[in-house]
Amino acid sequence: MDAVGQTVAIVIAEMASGKIVFATRTAEQIFGYHVRGEMVGMVIEDLLPEQVRLKHIEHRKKFALSPKPRPIARHV
Repeated sequence: MDAVGQTVAIVIAEMASGKIVFATRTAEQIFGYHVRGEMVGMVIEDLLPEQVRLKHIEHRKKFALSPKPRPIARHV
């Protein structure tokens, strides 16, 4: 296992389609997944409360049109 996969940070990498391609073990555990790699292939919106999923899809599509670094979860 690589060092990034073992980090305590929550890292989830996704494609423009929203498909998860990588998640740290910590991220998997926080979201209730206990088999390594179980989140890979899921859509990121599956991890969000149902009432914000459609809005997140809109944000993701808008970001894909003009990708640039930006803060995420500023209110956390």
